[in-house]
Amino acid sequence: IDLPSADPETIMDELENVDFAGGSTEIRSVPPGSDTARRLAAFGGERQRELKLTAASGQELAFDLVELPRP
Repeated sequence: IDLPSADPETIMDELENVDFAGGSTEIRSVPPGSDTARRLAAFGGERQRELKLTAASGQELAFDLVELPRP
């Protein structure tokens, strides 16, 4: 997929067809001052993580994660 030129629907259609079995998972702390840290800042939470899934084919999905404070 050429992400810069692909529309979001095309990207989602392609990702639904990716088999992530046999791939890898990486969870790491968010570096202070990073784009991810700025995106998560509004949520509060002390534990911020990045989750990256890599299929055996090399395709990747990445997620920002934050532990929300208890009410």
